[in-house]
Order: sequence, then C-alpha cells, then structure tokens
Amino acid sequence: TERKSIYESLRDSGTGATLVPNQQTNVCPLNVESLESPTAVRGLDTTWIVENTSSKTAVVAWIVDGVEWSPFNPDIKAVDDPQARVR
Repeated sequence: TERKSIYESLRDSGTGATLVPNQQTNVCPLNVESLESPTAVRGLDTTWIVENTSSKTAVVAWIVDGVEWSPFNPDIKAVDDPQARVR
C-alpha cells in the first residue's frame, strides 16, 4: 500500500518522523502543489486545525483528479457540504 511505502521510506531514511511535516501555516492565496504530483512531499496521516481570518467563507477540500471533495463527507463536493465551510 502507499501508506506502507511512505512509512518504509521514512524509516529507511535514518531521519524517520523528522521528515513528516506536522505543522504548517498556509496563507491564501498561495500556489499549492497537488498531493497527486509525484514531487509532492507526503507524510503519514495528520490532523489539521484551520482558522479563517478572512471576512469571506473558506472551503476545506480534498482534491482528487481536480475535483474538490469534502474531507468530511467524501461523496459530496466540498462546496456543497456545510461542514467543509469555515467562517
């Protein structure tokens, strides 16, 4: 599986979990590389805390093949899922 492959590459690198990004601040707008890209940095499962300091609503999405899906309800597009909106 991909998860096993990621784990083994981290373990075999000798630096282990230090390669797993666990904190990151993104400020929009920002050019974000898709995790589907072969050059994207991938780690193990993470937890995100999202704060929206804009006066407009932000949408949290999981992008698969260019489609923005809700991370909370994977069968719903993010824009249609009230849970994916951060005010």
